[in-house]
Amino acid sequence: MYGGERTWQLNRQSKTFSASAGDTTLSGYTITFSVQIDGGTIKEFAIALGDEVKQLTIAVQEWFR
Repeated sequence: MYGGERTWQLNRQSKTFSASAGDTTLSGYTITFSVQIDGGTIKEFAIALGDEVKQLTIAVQEWFR
């Protein structure tokens, strides 16, 4: 099983965060994509092989990380 985590330092200066998520590994696993801001989860969804790539844009003004 693989996992990954990325952190962006927003410094309360960014207005939006945009991302695309999809499974191109042919692993057959379902993965969970989670967006956490300052320790709290604000968006989470599952992606399986064959699902369309999901796009999201989230307002992040006044958030730090």
